[in-house]
Amino acid sequence: MIVRRNMAWLFALALLTAVGCGDDDGSGTDAGPGEDTGGGMDAGPDEDTGGGGDTGQLRLWHLAADAGDVDVFVDGLAVFTAFAFEANTAYTELPAGSYDLAVAPAGAGIDAAVIEVPGFALGAGETWTIIAAQLDADATADGAFQALPILEDTAVPAGGNVKFRLFHAAYAVANPVDVHDLNQLTAPEISEGLAQGTAAAAALEVPAAAYTFGFDVGAAADRLGDTDGIVDLISGELDEPVAGTSITAGVISKPGEVAGEVETELVFLVGDGENIHDETELAVAANARLWHLAPAAGDVDIYLDGALALEDVPFEGNTFYLPFLEGTVDIAVVPADGALADAVFTVADYALGAGTYHTIVAWQQNADGTADGAFQPLAIVEDRDPPADGNIKVRVFHVSYLVANAVDVYDMADTAEPVASGIAQGTAADAALDVPNAAYTFGIDIDETPDGTVDLAMAMGLDMPPAGAFVTLGVLSKPVGAETETEVVFLVNNGLHDEVELEAP
Repeated sequence: MIVRRNMAWLFALALLTAVGCGDDDGSGTDAGPGEDTGGGMDAGPDEDTGGGGDTGQLRLWHLAADAGDVDVFVDGLAVFTAFAFEANTAYTELPAGSYDLAVAPAGAGIDAAVIEVPGFALGAGETWTIIAAQLDADATADGAFQALPILEDTAVPAGGNVKFRLFHAAYAVANPVDVHDLNQLTAPEISEGLAQGTAAAAALEVPAAAYTFGFDVGAAADRLGDTDGIVDLISGELDEPVAGTSITAGVISKPGEVAGEVETELVFLVGDGENIHDETELAVAANARLWHLAPAAGDVDIYLDGALALEDVPFEGNTFYLPFLEGTVDIAVVPADGALADAVFTVADYALGAGTYHTIVAWQQNADGTADGAFQPLAIVEDRDPPADGNIKVRVFHVSYLVANAVDVYDMADTAEPVASGIAQGTAADAALDVPNAAYTFGIDIDETPDGTVDLAMAMGLDMPPAGAFVTLGVLSKPVGAETETEVVFLVNNGLHDEVELEAP
């Protein structure tokens, strides 16, 4: 039996050598996204070639950057020598059974193996992708290199759809990640809690389109201690794959072009032809959210770069943070069902820097919503550096049309000194307050010349937010029946709008 199986591997090796690594150097890195390279984004629909009978299918993909060129051993036999980083094989049909797999630095011999998979079970009719992954930046650390076996779903996607099987093998991102579909402006999660060194439990079946993916990496980017619903890394757009195609895609880390830097990228194999590796670098996202606090404007539509992005946003409605690539964006707020020319205000060439966070408030400066300049934008560049241990951060702004002058803000637990001073109408405090997380009650001195007394205070305390939270909090006026109410409105983390009325203390 051993002799027969090794003969099967020798036959498979000839096949792999014939249709394998794709590029002249075996690296797969010469093919840019969307180029017709025999296995890139132009690959046609998969066939259900899952082996059948007494055979299965297997392909190998070397994604362990610091391992360099490697030799791949099967049952002690070196079936690949000097197999390059980012190289991959096509699927190869093999007899079902148990195989001992090992990966060692090129020329070092099997005893120097950095990855070993004893007794890998290839079942009849199964199709596997086995990835050599690097899960620790220190290549000398125990377990720095590991095998990531993925049992592929070979069922053909429904008409007009494609399948994505996602995996996480980035050593720069040790914690689980959430993956977001950025083709939809609300950026919904499509995979949650994808742990390092694992693949999603099932393939994602979605309409064929030119996809862009976002990754919420949580603590790895100095955010909160867990994923927070905010996209930290954003991919370039993947060219539209052919309907019926299956794509294996994942996040890896590797040394950057500049010494000492690490690059994180999305890598993918398309279809089951030559399966040439392709990639798109992940960029640090800029995040912006929109908050409609102009009551007389009614429902509004929001245009980004001249294209309708959000419809029928109600007064006091807000988006979650939306990820953008670094650059500029034109923003326009238009009465619902109006045309771009009807905008009540525009912001041209608003700059979004990588890693920055923005809250863009549509607010009402004049009680008369028909007056020129009644509606204004307030763009707040948020401070998302974590607060001190046990604290929260509160960024205060002032958009009350009833209070034209600047205000001072007090913590009602201690009114000896304001916690923020001189916040002009239509502006935010220069810096966020870094304070213990407690049930705060805020007071406002609204006098044109502040006199150190609180004129308006929250009717109840702000419920205790979780330690580490970010609170964006403002003073707002709005009509309530025949009267006008002034209140404190706030967003906590990436959350929804809430409010507390202000009254005379």
